[in-house]
Amino acid sequence: MLATRHLRIDIPKMLNDLPPLPNNPSLLHTHISLVPAPALMREERGSGVSTRGDLVEGRGRKESCGWIMIEHTFMDRITMDSFLRSRLPSLQDGSSSGCIQFLLSVLLTKGVASIQSEMDESNGHLIGAHGYCTQELVNLLLTGVAVSNVFDGEVDMGSKGKEKLVLRGLNKQSEIGLLSLFEHYQSCMVGSNYKDPVYPIWVICSESHFSVLFSHQRWLLENPRLQRRFDLHYYDGLANQDEAIRLTIDNAEGRGSLVEDALTPPLELCIRTKWRSVTVSWNGSEPIL
Repeated sequence: MLATRHLRIDIPKMLNDLPPLPNNPSLLHTHISLVPAPALMREERGSGVSTRGDLVEGRGRKESCGWIMIEHTFMDRITMDSFLRSRLPSLQDGSSSGCIQFLLSVLLTKGVASIQSEMDESNGHLIGAHGYCTQELVNLLLTGVAVSNVFDGEVDMGSKGKEKLVLRGLNKQSEIGLLSLFEHYQSCMVGSNYKDPVYPIWVICSESHFSVLFSHQRWLLENPRLQRRFDLHYYDGLANQDEAIRLTIDNAEGRGSLVEDALTPPLELCIRTKWRSVTVSWNGSEPIL
């Protein structure tokens, strides 16, 4: 079942630092957003509807206060998947604003009020300084929950005035993991819900952007024996790689601590926040410093 309506989307305060679209705003464009993560599809009990998701298709020019959009509301996943597949070419077009529309689709599906209620600060932002996404946005897209931290559970910080201050992290295992260079620098602590995801795929937060690390061994995280010596594959979408780089991780016992210096690749530092004291072979590829 598909319901369609035209709407005008004003940019909420959470997106007030959003950089301009790369398209010429004087031209008429047609785009389609990416399907929101399954965790973002909201349930509507008592109405005969099991799931609901919203996709935003833009047919209009960017204006000073927002975009003219078409919202497509789907009452079942099969219809939504079929509709999305028919729009993939326009979504994958390098000149499109698919990421922006994906974000708007998430906002409509989850609801702005619901997203804000999950943040440590109710007036928090999804886009931070210099157009970078905040941790709330990363958590929202990976887990469906816009909490402000990457540790497990909650941390009670006591009272702040008349209100109790509680910092919130992930309360369950994520399907996709995350490793952060900031943990190596002791600026944060990534919990096991991110380090040990359902699938052996990790978003890498290193330097100025995100990349991805993954394994072809589906059961890698469930079998300690597989983690003694294994391959991971690394891909950076901004590095113009022709293919993923294969890394061999050696986690042999008794290796002892490793000496890290300024020439240690940041990716290796990220890997060692999960697998301590491992050696990393780049298998002939030039290490990325």
